[in-house]
Amino acid sequence: PNPFNDQVKFVINSAKSGNGTLEVFNMMGQKVKTVYHGHVPAGVNNFDLNLPGQKNSTLIYRFSMGTKQITGKLLQITGK
Repeated sequence: PNPFNDQVKFVINSAKSGNGTLEVFNMMGQKVKTVYHGHVPAGVNNFDLNLPGQKNSTLIYRFSMGTKQITGKLLQITGK
């Protein structure tokens, strides 16, 4: 779900298998975390991200596999 508190689940449906990388960056382009790096089988794949203790922030995710990339924005909203 977006926005999220400290956990988010990525669901990637890949038509082919191959090596892939899922990374999260802050708005300055600095890598916050590598969520996954390795073999991605064809079909539906789930990847979990846990970022406890972060403040309200906007993050960018990037999933790369072969020559293809998917990017998107995450909004992290912390409780009071």
